[in-house]
Amino acid sequence: MKEFKAWLFDGDGVLYLLNQRIKGGKELINHLRSERKLIYLISNNSTKTLDQYVSKLQTMDIHIPKENIITSAYVTAEYLAKNYDFKFVFAVGEGGLTDALVSNNFLITDEIDKIEAVIVGMDRAFTYRKAEIASRAILRGAKFFATNPDKSFPTPEGLSPGAGAMIATINATTEQKPEIIFGKPNKYLFEKALSLSGLQKEEVVMVGDRIDTDILGATNNGIHSILVRTGVSSDKPIDILKSEMNTYGVNPDVFSSCEEIYQFILNRE
Repeated sequence: MKEFKAWLFDGDGVLYLLNQRIKGGKELINHLRSERKLIYLISNNSTKTLDQYVSKLQTMDIHIPKENIITSAYVTAEYLAKNYDFKFVFAVGEGGLTDALVSNNFLITDEIDKIEAVIVGMDRAFTYRKAEIASRAILRGAKFFATNPDKSFPTPEGLSPGAGAMIATINATTEQKPEIIFGKPNKYLFEKALSLSGLQKEEVVMVGDRIDTDILGATNNGIHSILVRTGVSSDKPIDILKSEMNTYGVNPDVFSSCEEIYQFILNRE
């Protein structure tokens, strides 16, 4: 693994579950940094601001600078600001998404006749009214975008609904799909990481817990991938995982956790 100059880590289910650090992540990152490797957090989770991610990681004694944190919320907002000319948007999401949109000069409104675009991310305060506003705006012609497709979200107690559940609700009403979904497995977060690192895709590796986002996205973008079984894949037997890999056409290295990756690297040195 010495050939990789940059390591992209998913957060939820890889480095932590909610606010609980997963064993081995801190040690692996510290060791890689001592080897002068670039470290990035590349997360589909749109709920937190970049500063909140820095603070969250610091409470777990994991140190990744703000400029090395890439989230679906900020990639979404930056892309929309550069490629579209609308201003009034409705956000189904939490502080990370609204902060990113406001930072990119969008005006957030719930007035249906003003809404030019609806942007959907994970929202743990999702309500019938939010679904109603989003759906009616889209049916009146507003554009429809989503930060990420994750149907579920790993927690210490089990899986909870992810952004995909919010997208599905709005899709059921409008019979429309998002024009663009920005998160993994699509290209946008990976392109941002490659741009920031200045490296070629062959010099980068992705560590994730989801076959359908982290691993598929890395594969589609020519990036080597490592699957860890500490998040959504933790309860799946290896034969089920292999079947899913075959379905998606991916062939990642598989480790039980970041701790096992860390021990593997130490044993090879």
